[in-house]
Amino acid sequence: MQRTCANCGQPMSPAGRVPRDGVSFCYAPDCRRVADRLKHQRYMADPERRARFNAYQNSRRQARPIPQADPSLPPLGLMVYDADGVPQCHICGRFYRGLGLHISRGHRVPVDEYRERFGLKAGQPLVSLETSRLHSGRISKTIAEGKLGPRPDLLPRGATRGHTTRLQARISNA
Repeated sequence: MQRTCANCGQPMSPAGRVPRDGVSFCYAPDCRRVADRLKHQRYMADPERRARFNAYQNSRRQARPIPQADPSLPPLGLMVYDADGVPQCHICGRFYRGLGLHISRGHRVPVDEYRERFGLKAGQPLVSLETSRLHSGRISKTIAEGKLGPRPDLLPRGATRGHTTRLQARISNA
């Protein structure tokens, strides 16, 4: 007896999709969506799985920026740029093309501490958007030319620093 798709009614090959409840779906895109929706509904029926799924979804959401007491200062967790793409300091509210230099010299605050205190990501650039594009272009060009490779202080797993492994000794003696 040949099976038919529960969604479109087309005859199916033996390799059709068969969910746990025995209903078969073909591989047509619309039928796949229906099958996936049913699978998701069954998955979400289990309270433990639903809780894991909700926790995952919540972890992926971006935190909302928190306004500072002084409304002229940018909110915590968000970099604010002016019309020219120059970032605003969270401490004094002024705009600087090289904000990192201003923070470390002007406010005597280490850049890492500044990022942590104001809820910025570790990789958040503290320079103007134009400067960031210039740096990105230079690095891309340097990598493409082969001038910038893996860092020598970060050796792959099993690599030694100046010591000869037994295999290396055997190869060099052979």
